[in-house]
Amino acid sequence: DIVAKGGTAVSVLENTPSVLVDPQGNVSLRGSYDYIVLIDGKPSVLKGSDALKTINASNIKQIEVITNPSAKYEADGKAGIINIIQKKEKLQGVSGTANIGIGTLDKYSANGLINYRKKKVNVFAGVDFAKNKYISNLTIDNISYLESGTQVIHEQVEQYNHNDNLSGKAGFDFDLNEKNSFSLSGNYGVLGYDQGAHAAYNNYFEGSEIKNYYSSNSDMDVAGKVAGINLDYTHKYGENHTLSVSNYYSSWDGVDQNLVSEYTTDDNYDAQEINSSLKFRKDNFNYQYRLNVDYKRPVKTATFEAGVQYRYENRLDDYVFENLDVETDQWVVNNYYTYELDYTNDIYSGYATYSDQKWGIGYMVGVRTEYFTRTIKFSNDADPYEYEKFMLYPSVHLTKSFKEKHQFQLSYSRRINRPQPWL
Repeated sequence: DIVAKGGTAVSVLENTPSVLVDPQGNVSLRGSYDYIVLIDGKPSVLKGSDALKTINASNIKQIEVITNPSAKYEADGKAGIINIIQKKEKLQGVSGTANIGIGTLDKYSANGLINYRKKKVNVFAGVDFAKNKYISNLTIDNISYLESGTQVIHEQVEQYNHNDNLSGKAGFDFDLNEKNSFSLSGNYGVLGYDQGAHAAYNNYFEGSEIKNYYSSNSDMDVAGKVAGINLDYTHKYGENHTLSVSNYYSSWDGVDQNLVSEYTTDDNYDAQEINSSLKFRKDNFNYQYRLNVDYKRPVKTATFEAGVQYRYENRLDDYVFENLDVETDQWVVNNYYTYELDYTNDIYSGYATYSDQKWGIGYMVGVRTEYFTRTIKFSNDADPYEYEKFMLYPSVHLTKSFKEKHQFQLSYSRRINRPQPWL
C-alpha cells in the first residue's frame, strides 16, 4: 500500500478487515483492545496500539490477523493476535533498503536496512526513526430535557497524540548444514509518546442569561528505552518435520507522567481560578523471558505439532500521586495511591495440535495446558498476594471449501484476559 508506506503499522491496518483505527491511531480488533501484538512471532514488550505505532510500515512484509488462534498460541488476548512479519533480505552478497517519508501535519519517518549474505552466513543491521503527530478537534453539544428546564452543554475539545521512535537492530543467521541452523539478533530503542486533550465548555439553561464557563487539560508523557535479544535454533529432519528452540528476552525501562487540571474561566475561556489538579509519576521497569521448544512432523496426510513453553514476567513500578491544594498552591502526596509494586508471573505451558482432512472438511484439534503462579507485592501491604492455577485451553477449527472460490469456517478456542498488575 503506497499510501501507508510512509506511516506505521497502524496506517497499514486501517483497511484491514476486523480492525478499526480511531482518529488518534488507537487500534481495536473485533471491537476490543484486548489483543496480543507479535513481531516476527515474538511478543512485544509494549501493548496494543503502543507497539504498532513503533513499527515503520516500510519494514513490514506482511501482517497476520488471527481472530481465533489455535492451542499453539498463548491464550492471552481474547480478541486475537496481530502478528507483524518484518522484511528480511535473502539476496546473496550485499543488499539493503532505505526509506524516507514526510507527511502533512508533522509526520516524518526514515529507516534503513543493510544485509550481507554469503553462503551459510547472513549478517544484518538496521535503524528506524519516526516522529508523528495526530490532532483531532471535536465539537459536542449535549441537550438534556429536565423538569427544571432544558440544559445545554457545549464543549470544544482538541485531542493530540505524538509518537517518537529511534531504534536499531542487528543480528546474524548461520546455517551449520542443510539440517541445522541458528540465529541471534538484538534490538535497542528510545521510544516516547505524548497524548492528551484540552477542552473548553460551558453549560446553561435555555432562557437563562447565566452561563458557566470551564476548561480542562489532560496531558500524559511516556518515555523509555526498549531492549530485546533473541536466540533461535532449528533442526530439520525432513520435509515439514522440524524441531525448533527459541529464547527471547525483552525489557522496558521508562517513566510515565500525567497531569490533569480543571479551571473556571471567563467567556473567552481564559482561566480565572483553578478548581482542581492532580498528577502522577510512574517509574517502571518490566521485562519478560520466554523459552519455547516446538516440534512438527507429518503423520501420513496429517500434521502433528507439539511444544512446551516457560514464560517469566516481572514488573517493578514506583507510583507517586499528588493533589494540588488550591488554597496554598502546594502539591500534597496522596499516600492512599502512592506505592511501589513488584509483580511476577511464572507460566509453564504445553500444547499439542493435530490437523488433517476428512470428507472434504479440513480440521485442526488441539489443547493447551497451563500452570502459573503469580505474586504481587505492594509497599503499603505487609503480606504479598499469591495465586496459582492450572488451566486448559481447547481449540477446534473446521473449514469447508466450495468450488475453490468460497470457504466456510467454524472455530472454537478458549481465550483469557490475563489481569495486569494495575487492574
